[in-house]
Amino acid sequence: MRNHLIFFMLAAFWVGSCTPASAYPTRQLTATATEIVFPSQTPHPSQTAAPTSTLYPLLQTQGPYLLFTRDNKRLTLVDIDGRGRRQIQLPKDGYIFLLDKSISPDGKWVAYFAGSAKEPYDLTLNLMDLSDETTHMVARLLSPGFPANLEPMVEAMVLSDLPVYEAYCSEDLECRRSLVQNELINSLFQFDWSPDSQAIAFTTQIDGPSSDIYLYHLQDETIRQLTREPENIYWLDWAPNGLSLLYQISSPIGTSYEGSQWRLISLEGREISFSKELKQEYFRWGSYDWVSENLYLFLIWSDVAPSQSSFRILNTDTGEVKDIWPHSAEFFAVDREHQAIYLSFRHYAGQSSPPAEGSYIVEASGKFRRIIDSNHILVSFAEDKGPYPLLAVDYEGRVHDIRYDGSSEMLAWPGRPLPYLSPDGKRLLYLEYNQLALYTDSYEFIKAWPMEEGIHVIVWSPDSLGFFIFTTTKTYYLGTADEQPRPLIDECSPKCETERFVWLP
Repeated sequence: MRNHLIFFMLAAFWVGSCTPASAYPTRQLTATATEIVFPSQTPHPSQTAAPTSTLYPLLQTQGPYLLFTRDNKRLTLVDIDGRGRRQIQLPKDGYIFLLDKSISPDGKWVAYFAGSAKEPYDLTLNLMDLSDETTHMVARLLSPGFPANLEPMVEAMVLSDLPVYEAYCSEDLECRRSLVQNELINSLFQFDWSPDSQAIAFTTQIDGPSSDIYLYHLQDETIRQLTREPENIYWLDWAPNGLSLLYQISSPIGTSYEGSQWRLISLEGREISFSKELKQEYFRWGSYDWVSENLYLFLIWSDVAPSQSSFRILNTDTGEVKDIWPHSAEFFAVDREHQAIYLSFRHYAGQSSPPAEGSYIVEASGKFRRIIDSNHILVSFAEDKGPYPLLAVDYEGRVHDIRYDGSSEMLAWPGRPLPYLSPDGKRLLYLEYNQLALYTDSYEFIKAWPMEEGIHVIVWSPDSLGFFIFTTTKTYYLGTADEQPRPLIDECSPKCETERFVWLP
């Protein structure tokens, strides 16, 4: 939490307050949801200025498309074979935060922010229809009374962990005011689409002074307040089954400026109680990811070995929290098809009644079984690589296909590092010195292409016939039968920013 807070404050200053949040205590209210429904502050759709390059052919197919951005302001869509493209420019002060969350599941909408959390405090959440580039404002994210309405929290704030901050901050009003204001601002960049793409949950200070979760419904363009927490909300995620929202709040006032708690709420505003408390203070109860439509994985992270321990599963329909693996793990991965965790376990001093060393499959029910003994302990896992639900690498760098029934098969190719594996699993792409080398799944060499530029990332197309290459200066498409890569966008100057990408249906 300490590192997160320092990072977020610096990042907020750098991008005009467009980063996610750490925690701070706010007003004391009862956490209840309101039933008030009111129209969104949505103007008539407006057409954005969207200059489209004429140097490249337009999109040639009906999808799927690769959508990527390097600056969070201009979006580029390209066909699966890279032959056609389309560029979309957000409004002049618009920017995207978290591209994978910004695009609706059906690929039709993009959520973006505009304005600033600095004066004139006009920060807004907006939607763009990707089909015609019309935009809608969802809501203003700061109340008219900001930042004066934060003064009660400034006066009541407790800094019990002074080594994290300058000692004078507990007595200096301006320092306290800056911390509280930055924490509120950073909490306003949390949002998530509903699985059916018909609503978006987001945080805002509409009712102030702290942030709360609101739901915006696309069909009738209305906003409904879902939570009324006394603390800021700085993380939220919509359950894949669409029935509830999992979210995280800052620690209550009077305890510590750091720490957080997880909460769960239905779409009707009913708080779903946990059977066990999930509270993060000085230890790190961390969220990981969804294991199924209604099961979420938590664990404790550590800066020293072992790095993970105490795995728990939360049922978001019932609020039940189950301890499924009370021990540590060297590495782990999730098998979502079977709702199971695969992990590698070793003994450490101080462990109480540990099981034998080896690799285990742990069920969401808490049952577990050892599948590989300590003589062949695995050192890393990789999820969803081509047709393989889970791959593992052992100490010798050999790759194993690990299956839910406990069986495994050693594959023919090396795993240090793992190759870029085609979706059909039949082609392996390795970055070897200054070239890209293509192999069959039996590790037979096919061909190689020289690549002098530094490569950021490689993305296979879904049809396994080619791949996209993001380098320090350009973006390319290279078909497996091609002799040379084909540039897709103009050269970056002096170099390209880090790319972010998603596949659209």
